[in-house]
Amino acid sequence: MAAISKSSFSTTQEELAMITSEGDEATAILISHDAVMGRSPATHASLSSWVDDDVLYGILMGCVVEKDKFDAAQFSPFWNEIIANLREEDYITNLEMELLQMPKNKGNLPMVQWPLFLLASKIFLAKDIAVERRDSQDELWERITRDDYMKYAVVECYHAIKLILTEVLVGEGRMWVERVFEDIRESIENNSNDSFLNNFELSKLPLVITRLTALTGILKETETSELEKGAVKAVQDLYDVVHHDILVGDKRSES
Repeated sequence: MAAISKSSFSTTQEELAMITSEGDEATAILISHDAVMGRSPATHASLSSWVDDDVLYGILMGCVVEKDKFDAAQFSPFWNEIIANLREEDYITNLEMELLQMPKNKGNLPMVQWPLFLLASKIFLAKDIAVERRDSQDELWERITRDDYMKYAVVECYHAIKLILTEVLVGEGRMWVERVFEDIRESIENNSNDSFLNNFELSKLPLVITRLTALTGILKETETSELEKGAVKAVQDLYDVVHHDILVGDKRSES
C-alpha cells in the first residue's frame, strides 16, 4: 500500500510551495479568453447550438479559471517583491513573509492559490463545521461558502492533497487514492440522499488532518533514507485512518 515514488520528495516540495451565460455572451468570453492567452480568436459564433448547458458551463468555468490563474501568475511576482522588500527592511519576520507571499499559480492545481494569511485558519473552521454535522449536505456547503476564503481553502486542500498523494504513491497506493477521491466526487455530485455525509465519517476529520500534517512535514525536508522510511509509515498511518475511521459501509469494503 505504502509504495513511495522515488521522485516524490522533490516533486512534492514544489507543489507544496460564476458564469452560466449562453449564446453571444459565452462567445464573447471565449474570444476574450483566446486573446488573453495569446491565441488567435477561434470561431465560436454558434457555440450554444452544438453544446448543452452542462458542457457549456464546464467550458466557461474552465476558461474563467485559466484566465484567473493567468492573471494571478502575472500579479504574484510584483506582490512578492513588495513582501520581500518589507522583509529586507525588517518590517516583518520570516514567518510573516511566508504567510504573506502569494504562490506562483503556475502549477497543476485548477484554481487560483491565495496567500496563506488569507486561508490558514479557514480550513480548521471548515473542519469544525463539518465535524458538527448538524446540516444536510447542501446546508453544510452553503455554510462553508458564506466565506469566500473558507471555500477557497477547502477547494485548494482537496486538489492539493490529491495531487501530493498521487505524486508520492505508485501502483496500488496511487490507485487507492484515485478511487477514494473519485468516491468523494461522486458522493458530492449525488447529493439527493446526503450520500457524502452517509459515506464518509466527517467527525474523524481531525485524525486525517493530523496524519496529513505528519506526512507533508516529512516531504518538505531533504530526502534521506530515514525520512523515506518515515514517509512510508506516515502514508500507512493515513491509509489506516481513512480506511477504518473515515470510510463508511460499502465504501470501506470497496477500498
